[in-house]
Amino acid sequence: MANPDPRLLLWGEEHIMIYNESCISMFGARHPQAMGSRAEETWSDIWSEMRHMIKYVEVEGRGTRLNKLPLVMTRNGYTEDTFWSFNLIPVVGPQGTTIGIVDEFSEVTEQVVIDRRRDAIVKLNKGIARVNSTKELWFEFLEGLEGCKDDVPYALLHTVPNAGNPSFHDSSSNSSMSASQRYSLEGSIGLANGHPAVPLSFDLADCANDKDPLARVCHKAWKSGDVVVLQAKDGTLPDSMAVAVADRASGDKVQTVCVIPLPDISGDHVMAFLTLALTPRRPYDSEAAIFAYYLRDILVKSASAIFLPEEHRRARQKFEQVEASLAQQLRATTLETERLESRFARMAHLAPVGMYAITPDSRTTFYNQAYLDITGITEQAIEARTDPLEYLHADDRERVVNAWIMCLEDKQSFTIEYRISKEWSQTDAISGETMTGDTWVLATAAPELDDDGNIIHVQGWLLDISGQKFHEKSRIQQIENEQSEDRFARMAAEAPMGMYLLKPTGQPLYLNDAYFDIIGFTREEFEEAERRGLGWADQIHEEDRGFVGEAWLALAQEGVPLNLHYRVKKPWNYIDEATGTQMTGETWLQSTAFSEIGHDGQVVAVQGFVFDVSLKKFSERLLSERLEDALEHKRQADRFIDMTSHEMRNPLSAILQSADGILTSLENNNRLGISTGSETLSSEVLETVLDSAQTIILCAQHQGRIVDDILTLSKLDSNLLVVSPDTVDMPALMEKCFKMHEAELVRAKIAIALKVHEGYPNLAVGNVMLDSSRLLQVVINLLTNAIKFTQFAERKEITVHLNASTTRPTEGMYDAPYVPFRANRPEHQFTAEWGTGDEIFLSLSVEDSGKGMNDEELKLLFNRFSQASPKTYKQYGGSGLGLFISRELTDLQDGQIGVHSEPNKGSTFSFYIKARRAVEFDSHIADAPLTTPTLNTPVTYTRDTAHLSPRTLHANPDVETHSAVRKLSAISNTHTPESPHLHVLVVEDNIINQRVMSQQLRRLGCTVHLANHGLEALDFLRTTQFWRLTITEQQKLSVHEEAPSPRTRSPPPTAVPLSVILMDLEMPVLGGLETVKRIRALQDEGEIIAHVPVIAVTANARSEQIANAIDHGMDSVVTKPFRIPELVPQMEELVKRVRQYGRNGSLGAQRKSLSGGI
Repeated sequence: MANPDPRLLLWGEEHIMIYNESCISMFGARHPQAMGSRAEETWSDIWSEMRHMIKYVEVEGRGTRLNKLPLVMTRNGYTEDTFWSFNLIPVVGPQGTTIGIVDEFSEVTEQVVIDRRRDAIVKLNKGIARVNSTKELWFEFLEGLEGCKDDVPYALLHTVPNAGNPSFHDSSSNSSMSASQRYSLEGSIGLANGHPAVPLSFDLADCANDKDPLARVCHKAWKSGDVVVLQAKDGTLPDSMAVAVADRASGDKVQTVCVIPLPDISGDHVMAFLTLALTPRRPYDSEAAIFAYYLRDILVKSASAIFLPEEHRRARQKFEQVEASLAQQLRATTLETERLESRFARMAHLAPVGMYAITPDSRTTFYNQAYLDITGITEQAIEARTDPLEYLHADDRERVVNAWIMCLEDKQSFTIEYRISKEWSQTDAISGETMTGDTWVLATAAPELDDDGNIIHVQGWLLDISGQKFHEKSRIQQIENEQSEDRFARMAAEAPMGMYLLKPTGQPLYLNDAYFDIIGFTREEFEEAERRGLGWADQIHEEDRGFVGEAWLALAQEGVPLNLHYRVKKPWNYIDEATGTQMTGETWLQSTAFSEIGHDGQVVAVQGFVFDVSLKKFSERLLSERLEDALEHKRQADRFIDMTSHEMRNPLSAILQSADGILTSLENNNRLGISTGSETLSSEVLETVLDSAQTIILCAQHQGRIVDDILTLSKLDSNLLVVSPDTVDMPALMEKCFKMHEAELVRAKIAIALKVHEGYPNLAVGNVMLDSSRLLQVVINLLTNAIKFTQFAERKEITVHLNASTTRPTEGMYDAPYVPFRANRPEHQFTAEWGTGDEIFLSLSVEDSGKGMNDEELKLLFNRFSQASPKTYKQYGGSGLGLFISRELTDLQDGQIGVHSEPNKGSTFSFYIKARRAVEFDSHIADAPLTTPTLNTPVTYTRDTAHLSPRTLHANPDVETHSAVRKLSAISNTHTPESPHLHVLVVEDNIINQRVMSQQLRRLGCTVHLANHGLEALDFLRTTQFWRLTITEQQKLSVHEEAPSPRTRSPPPTAVPLSVILMDLEMPVLGGLETVKRIRALQDEGEIIAHVPVIAVTANARSEQIANAIDHGMDSVVTKPFRIPELVPQMEELVKRVRQYGRNGSLGAQRKSLSGGI
């Protein structure tokens, strides 16, 4: 009855109701008459729905559940629609029949209402998805609202002619004319024309003093530009609008009305007013407001989309649908997770078993109240990170430490009994005497492992067995001191645990009554089993008889003490005194036994104790299930992030490539003077289109970076991000980074330079071993911010500073303080793959001439989802993740990051990382590629084994500058020996991506062949120069000329030229990984006579997915989104490398050289 959740007991055949205090608010006016009354009479309105479920529980004796049962309640001063879920649990009497039913309530009203409104919004979106005019939009919207009978009693829509058309308002001389527009009733639901609350028309210019209350409210909404909420409780709702509508919202009188202005695409004019009455059966809260704003956004965005180009409109509709769906799914998942967490917290709080979670470094991260009560540890001691071993009894500390070490080393669970330093005392209920002694606990601990097999926590349970231990000791002392069987029998008869004295053969010398109660035997049944030669073994569970029998033999024959858990056939039932919940399951016993050794060293008797630990086992299993549920929810969230990233990268790649196609076509046509239609595009129009295409590219790249940030954040949260070193030339890496931002820099007219400071050449740094992708991710985040805040400055300059030192830097440029190390930051250690070179610290700073920041703004940096100020997002956008991820990545590489900034002068972000010099004679890095991988545009992983030549620095280190800003120009279609003509096979199942890629490649002078899946690609390979001639083809060839020998294996004379294959991974029929695996197998078998260059083009961006593609035989992996002009040079380089190996080495050497790894 003390449970905070509603609990109801239906007792007896008449279903007499007994309930706790939490039910009173739900019963409303039915309380207190309901207490002690028959449920059929009190709940006659819903009994017909529940009767068959009640009958089922009574007859079958099994629990059941009712979900989302509607219940009308009067609470908070009004009648409210609520929804509840019920758990019906039978109460079984001594005869095995159901004598009562426990009804557990949980309210799910909020979730049901959210789901209902979400479904309504989804249906509305589907209904208006294909409209082509505002007239159709208004009609479809009102038709969709017609079905929202539970949430919308009535709705009115007043519009102006040509609503939403920007050209209509452009013809007006000034904005005041929009106020003189007459708004007419476009349509309504719930209320008929002519109703006092439904004006047929009104004029904004005159309605400020209009007698019609709705017209005055519309004028107020027009002036404020926001939703106006009218409510009866504050007197703002006119009586004419507070009406009841039959068959809608239960026919109750409306209490809340929202008047919503709908601006047009320009945002300067109101094209319509939506009057939306909300159900009186629900409060006007944040969810109701969100529902109203969702409806407004649907109308505004849909009307705007009608006047956008067709392609933009479809893209926008699709994005909005995905956005709405993701928002609803995220909210539903969050609510479900919160409910599960709350349920687990309640269970842990109420459990009589101590629960804890301790990290391998002895830090307690979770505990319940029972844990504190049993151990005597205080919350202050836990917060102070006091070692839990200090609370152990001095004599047992070593034994517990050994068990803990074995658990960490072997990653196996253990069960142990030990004492703690807290003294145990208890007053005997019969004698009133105070019993004191050591506090004993029975502890079970199990390690929790991450995906890499490392221990995250050791979670466990504590059961206070001090009473049992005390009684065990008392009984044993009495036996040893008194040596009286009669006294022992009297003492044992009163023991709360089962006690026995047996011969080594198992025949009983003494059994107390508690033993029979616990085992599940009566004395008569036990004697009958003895006569049949079975004895107590007949009651042990069949699955446990084996190990119990082995333990007994070791005890009876060798004197090995016995302490084990096992099950018996007796069913277990337990009713929680606090909640009245009945729990059932198997009966688990803990048995402790030892042998009595005679003078001859043989076992003469076995003494032991057995007690019921079923509740402990039940609690352990329940806790394990809850933990597994929580882990499963996290796994589902990770899969959802992967799926979302994959689905977003595909269309982003198509957008980038389409925009590149626009740029290439327009620039080539303009340069060559090719006319479009009847006349050549004017320079102004051409510039506008080019500018728009470049904007699309920048936006798509920005979206791709956000996707990467989310993936990186997910890995950081899961401790899955690792540092993988490769050989890097730092100046070349910076130039590549500048190249990635070239379009943005040119567009913003920003000058950028790389300045190498004296420490770098003085140390003769050369090539270094570091994780270039993680380093680039930090630099790209800082450069992106620098460009964002410099593009509107008067002086547009960005300088990247590079320096090196052999000691850890203490501050950045301009004495910028570094962010302190986190207390729990990962420890960075060099493994064998880093080589044997000297440690070195590389410092980089990104200095801009932007707006700068003040001290208050600087305090907000480097936190998750944090920006300098709210104005930053409004003016510049961004997710607030970049600097937080940069801090985490520098921590991961044993570095720090900091910032120096002055308002109106600019900012300088400085960071450093720890690396090693690259030593050429190291065996494990001698064949490693000198790589400069890129991020976002696109991420490329390759098997390249060619080494770049080392860079020679200028004598004066302070003047070495690498400029990365130059004019972008259209790519020529002419081909030279350095830029060979490419024959490309595109294997892609997505028709849009297939068409966009092929068009772009053809514009760049490539010959393109298409395949929809892997089988088509393999069939096409048989027609190319890579395929070996069959015997029949050789015979046909020998008619005209000498056939090639098997050693030469020449291609057929009519073979189709092929340079490289671009292959998607996720395809029907035959996927990309299986296809490339077959291609490499055909190479090994000799069916394919040369190495076929294959580049994977995929939206799977996680490192393990990319590594898997390389392992299957891909030569390179390019992640979406990417740009074709940046992909073509990589294709040419791969083809050139393959041809070089083809001329200089055998096929076996060629494959070996091209399989060096990522």
